[in-house]
Amino acid sequence: MSEVAVRQPKTKFTEVFLRMLSTDIPSRALPRNLILSSSARLSVVDEGLIIEVIALDPEINYYNGEPDFEDQDPPVIQIALSRTRLLKLVIGGTTHSGKPTAILYVSDPGEIVESFHLTFASEEPNNPTYPIKVFARMLAEHFGMTIKDVNLETKWRSSRVNSSKPRL
Repeated sequence: MSEVAVRQPKTKFTEVFLRMLSTDIPSRALPRNLILSSSARLSVVDEGLIIEVIALDPEINYYNGEPDFEDQDPPVIQIALSRTRLLKLVIGGTTHSGKPTAILYVSDPGEIVESFHLTFASEEPNNPTYPIKVFARMLAEHFGMTIKDVNLETKWRSSRVNSSKPRL
């Protein structure tokens, strides 16, 4: 009898670039100069998740483009989340302009509310869902996090609700 080999991905992702759109974390718990929405680099480390967000200056008109991670020494704000605070990731949603989103739920250290969320969107023009899938895989592989895809639920519900005849 032969053993079944567990398939390991050839590439283990440790960072992904998304746009941080919003959060409901109270402003006093966030860095003072955090202005959203802004480009973000999300990296997994043993301790948890590091979110680096491009710092935007409210006094500057970014008509010719915002700072970018490809710039030399871009202004960055770092947010560290310990792995124990990471609760779940919900993917499959979209922004009003149709860009795929990922919503990261984190625990409230003060235990006042069940959780806070951080919403990210893909900025990838060629394959917009790819960075969202990379983010989901990173969190699942590194932290064993629960990933919920609302598209799978919606498709299942819509075929049951909108059809009076059973599908064969």
